[in-house]
Amino acid sequence: MRSIDAKPVFQSRLSFFLGIKLLIACLIVAVVKAESAVPTPDFYDDFSDGKVTARTGIDPWGRPLPEWKGDTENFDASGGYLICTDGYYHSIHLDSNITKGTWEFRMRFPQGCLAAPQSYVYLKPLANSSGEFHQLTHKNDNHVYFLDSTQKVDSYFVHLIHGGTPGSFFTYGVADNEIPPAGNCSFVDDQWHTVKVIRKTDGVTYIFQDDLSVWNGPIKTNEINTDKFILTTMYSEGHSPFIDEVKVYDGIYLFPPKEIIYNAAENRIILHSGADNPRRLQEIALAIGDNSVFEYHDGTKTAISHAHIQMRGGAALLIEGETLQFDTETSFLELRLFRSAEIYIYNSTITTSHHNPFEFLANHDFIIQVDNSVLNNVSVYWHNPNDMFENFVKHTRINIFGYFRLANGIPKNIMIEKNTFSATSPAAMIAFERSGENPNVSEGDGNKMYKTETIIQDNIFNNLEVRSQYGRMTQLINCDLAGTAYLYPRSTGDSGNYFVVKYYLDVKVVDENDNPVSEARVTVTNEADNNNYPAQNVQIVTADDYPEEQNANWGPYNDAMTGIDGHTALPHSTLNSLVITDFKQSWDIGITKYTYTIRVEKNGYMVEATGVAPDAKWYRADPNIYPGEGMGTVVLKLPILTETDGFTVSPNPYIKSKSTGEKIIFGNLPQTANIKIYSLSGDLIKSINHKSETDTGFVEWNVSKIASGIYLYSIFTSQKKARGKLSIIK
Repeated sequence: MRSIDAKPVFQSRLSFFLGIKLLIACLIVAVVKAESAVPTPDFYDDFSDGKVTARTGIDPWGRPLPEWKGDTENFDASGGYLICTDGYYHSIHLDSNITKGTWEFRMRFPQGCLAAPQSYVYLKPLANSSGEFHQLTHKNDNHVYFLDSTQKVDSYFVHLIHGGTPGSFFTYGVADNEIPPAGNCSFVDDQWHTVKVIRKTDGVTYIFQDDLSVWNGPIKTNEINTDKFILTTMYSEGHSPFIDEVKVYDGIYLFPPKEIIYNAAENRIILHSGADNPRRLQEIALAIGDNSVFEYHDGTKTAISHAHIQMRGGAALLIEGETLQFDTETSFLELRLFRSAEIYIYNSTITTSHHNPFEFLANHDFIIQVDNSVLNNVSVYWHNPNDMFENFVKHTRINIFGYFRLANGIPKNIMIEKNTFSATSPAAMIAFERSGENPNVSEGDGNKMYKTETIIQDNIFNNLEVRSQYGRMTQLINCDLAGTAYLYPRSTGDSGNYFVVKYYLDVKVVDENDNPVSEARVTVTNEADNNNYPAQNVQIVTADDYPEEQNANWGPYNDAMTGIDGHTALPHSTLNSLVITDFKQSWDIGITKYTYTIRVEKNGYMVEATGVAPDAKWYRADPNIYPGEGMGTVVLKLPILTETDGFTVSPNPYIKSKSTGEKIIFGNLPQTANIKIYSLSGDLIKSINHKSETDTGFVEWNVSKIASGIYLYSIFTSQKKARGKLSIIK
C-alpha cells in the first residue's frame, strides 16, 4: 500500500489540493495580521503552488513565494512539498545575508527507518564567501551530523550529534512516556519532523529536532559571510526525503517552549528546553506544586526531590548557593542529562537523605560545570561532554557510592581539578575511560582547536580504586595517591591503556653563599624517554584558522628561567611552571620509572644534577607553595660569580668532575679586549684577543690540556685593566 503522501496521489488531484492550500494560505494572512505575537519569517515556502521557479503562489503573509536557484531542474514540488528527483547531492538555494536568527523546515523520510538505501537532508544556512560551510545533515537511519569545513584540517571534522544506536532511548533523550517505534533505529519513520537551527550573535548555534536539542556549540562569527540559504538532498535507489515549510527568521530566536512535567507513573520530573535561560530549583517546585514530589524551602535554600529529575535535550538547570537533597529512603534516584542538556552547580550541595545514592548520569554533548560544591553519596557516569564549551569539576568534594565513570572520546574534554574523591561504599571506584591518547595539540589531530585530553590535576583520592580503561592514557598531575586502594590500568587487549603520573617541578638555584640566583636557565631532560615524556608546561595553543581562539594545553617544554627568589615558577604562572613524569603504569608492562637530568646555566657557569627521580612525596597540597628540599624542591648551586671590575670568570674554580665541558669562560667583556693567563711562576700560558660587535661578550679557554693548579689572569681593555686568580682541579 502506498503512503497517502506518495506523489502519484497528489498528481492525480493536484489542482484541487493546490486550490485548497492557496485558500488556506489567504485565510491565514488575516489571522497572522491579527496576531502580532506571531513573528513573520523573512523567508517562507510551503511549495503550495507545486513549483520551485516561476512561482505563482503566495505565502500566508501575502508575499510571492521565493524563487529558488541552483539545481532546480533536479527538484520537484508538484506534490506540495520538495523532493529531489535525480542523483546525489543536488542543491537549491535562496540568496540571503542572514547570519543570525532561526532556520526551520519540516522533513520526512517516506521509506521510514532504513540503514540502506540511504538518503540525507543537508541544511547549509551558514556558507561563507569562500564556499566553506557549516552543515547540518539528517540521515534516514537517524544519524544527524554537524560538519564544519571551515576548520581547514586534513579531513573534515564530523560531530556525531544525534545517536543512531538501534532502539536507543538516549537517541532523542526520551524523558516521558514516548515509545520508539519498532524497527532498526529509533524515531526515524515515515512521519514529518521539524528541524530548527538557532544561531545567536555570539556565534553559538543550537540545533533542534521536534523541539529536542541535538547539538549546540559556537560557530565563529568572523568566519561567516552568508550569501545563500542552501538545501541539499541526496537519495539512492529512488528514495528521496521530503522537505516542506521552510522558514527563516532574521535576528529572531525561536527556542522551544520551556516545560516542567511530572510523570507520576514513573516518578520523574522532566525539564524541557531552557538552554537560553536555565531553570532554578524553586521554579521546579512552583511548577510541580506538590511537596510530596518536589519541595523548596526558601529560608534554607534547600530543595528536596522525591522523584527522579531528567533533563531532556536542550534543558538547562542552574543550582547556585543551594542544596538539593534526593529522598532515597526506599531506592536510588536519578539526576539525568540527555543530549545537549546543561547543568551548572556553583557553591552548592547535592546529597541524599539515606544510604541509597543518587545517580548522576549524562550522555553526549552535555555541558557540566561544578565549582566549589559537594556531590555526596553519588554514582556518576558522564559520557562525551560537549567539547565546544568549557566543562569542569573543580574545588569540589565528591563522595562516591559505587562508581565515578568519565568516558570521553577525543577531542571531548573535561577539567577535573582540585577535588577530593572519597568512598561511601566498600567497592567505590573512579574510572577514566578514553581520556586522551595524546596530550598535545598537533597537526593531524583532526581538530586543532581543542584539547585532546582530560586533565586530572591537583586531586586527592581517598580509599578508592582508580582505573584507566578502554585503551587510553590517563594523566594524573599532582594528585595525592596515598589513600588510593590501587591504580588499575585495566586490560583491554590494547597496550595503549595506561596511567601517567606527573608532578610539578621546583628547581631552586643558589650561589655558594646560598643566595638565590635569578634569571638562571634551567633545562630538563628525561634520561629514558625524552621524546614521549619530556618536561611540560601549560602552553597557549592558537588555532591555525582562528587566531583569536587560544587554549591552555600541556605541551613539551624543557627549559625555564628562575625568578628573583631563585625558583622556577609556581603552577599559578602556567606558562612557566614545569611538570615531569614520575612513572607510566600499563596493564601489560607494569611500571616504567623515569629520571631526569637538570642543568642550570648563567653567565657561562653551569652545573647539573642527574638521576633526579620524582615520587609521591612531590605531591603538593597547595600547588602554589614551594614544597622544600626533600619534598620536591631540587636545589642546584652555581659557583660564586668571580667579578673583577664587572668582568666574570666561570666556572671558578673549574672542577672537572662537576663540569660537562672543558672550558673556562671570560664574560661581560667590551667589544675589544686582550686576556693573558700566567702560571704562578709568571710563565705566559695563553693569550686571547677578543673582538665582538657588542658589549657583554665572552671568550672561552679550553683547559683540556691544562694541568691542575692556580693561575693568574689579566684582562686589558681600552678603558681599564683587571687581574685575578683562577683554580683548575682535575
